[in-house]
Amino acid sequence: MRKTRKVITACSPDFAERNFALCYENNELQNGKPQPFYRMTRNGWTMLVFSFTGTAAIAFKEAYIAAFDWMADMIANGKQNLEAERNAVMLEYMKEKDVASMSGRLLNRWGKVKKPHLLARIERLERQGQICLPGFGKV
Repeated sequence: MRKTRKVITACSPDFAERNFALCYENNELQNGKPQPFYRMTRNGWTMLVFSFTGTAAIAFKEAYIAAFDWMADMIANGKQNLEAERNAVMLEYMKEKDVASMSGRLLNRWGKVKKPHLLARIERLERQGQICLPGFGKV
């Protein structure tokens, strides 16, 4: 209890309020006298363990640091993967936009220039290719 109170007073009031709650439980061995105890969250317990020394506390701190490093690596790798995917999608978007733009220009050229010109040539060649029989005139 003494160590827990010391940790609580060292923490910010906001952290202490969110992570430690002083509670009481009736102790039958002491004729129902209320026995104080602290109910704490995982973060409160972690803060308390960080204040301890000794082999078990050091092992916990090492495991906590390793887990934090693993989490930081996962976040960094996830961010890099997300950034790489975003860049790939942006590149694909730009390429497809260029293709669509070029397709639009080519379609416009086809409809206004090439198609009328080619149809006129086809019609002229078909007329020239018609057999004209003498005495029947031109078609």
